[in-house]
Amino acid sequence: MSSILNGLRRKKSDAVFDLLGDVDELSAFLGSAKLASSDEEKNIFEEIQKNLHLIMGIISNMMQCPEGVIFNEEKYLQLEKLIDKYCEGKDLKNFVLPGGSEYFSRLHLARTVCRRAERNYVKFLENINYKKPDKNSEVNFADEGLQKNILVYLNRLSDLLFAMSIK
Repeated sequence: MSSILNGLRRKKSDAVFDLLGDVDELSAFLGSAKLASSDEEKNIFEEIQKNLHLIMGIISNMMQCPEGVIFNEEKYLQLEKLIDKYCEGKDLKNFVLPGGSEYFSRLHLARTVCRRAERNYVKFLENINYKKPDKNSEVNFADEGLQKNILVYLNRLSDLLFAMSIK
């Protein structure tokens, strides 16, 4: 058994730990990519890593935003702007073989982990027992807006990593 942020004890096999591990692994791969990136991209990756840590905090608090934390649609709208920037002038109609350089390979690895995190996030949401927030509830889950914002963020992040990983 292990504890999550809100103090609840969960089995190590609980889906919450798979999901937290995926998001943590994604952040680690981005840290690796950051080592081979431009200064501008280092800043992008650092902001993304900060957002991933916010997501881990929300998930480990059973989908409740810790006090003072905001995870709204602005988070994924920023990614959409970056996607547009990195897609400009690129032919995105064909499959791309991962590789090309060490940096691009690191981005592809991060992208695949991000896709796994997105899938496990959906499984996590499908498998938790939703309860409406009330003072007698053991666990209060976030509103659908927050759930959606995280899902869209992970989805757009994998798209951004793909766009950044091709010449």
